[in-house]
Amino acid sequence: MERPPKLAAAIDAAAEALVNVLDSTASRHQVSVPPTQLRVLALICARSETNVNRLAELLDVVPSSASRLCDRLEATGLLRREADPRDRREVRLLPTA
Repeated sequence: MERPPKLAAAIDAAAEALVNVLDSTASRHQVSVPPTQLRVLALICARSETNVNRLAELLDVVPSSASRLCDRLEATGLLRREADPRDRREVRLLPTA
């Protein structure tokens, strides 16, 4: 019956090592983009013709909520809005470099 204590100690050591790795990575990369905004960026990167209404559909939110998310991303320099060359009434969402 010595296996469970050894197994528990091994799991505890692995969890502590993982936390240490995550802490050191977080301190090196000061990325403060919330998960929802990362999801928005991923959707926009995957769909180059995305506008706010299409983004709202993809996120299953109202367009005003999608627009506010885009406002925050634009304020941090991660997103830009550009008039669609085919229809100037449409605004495309584009990730920045």
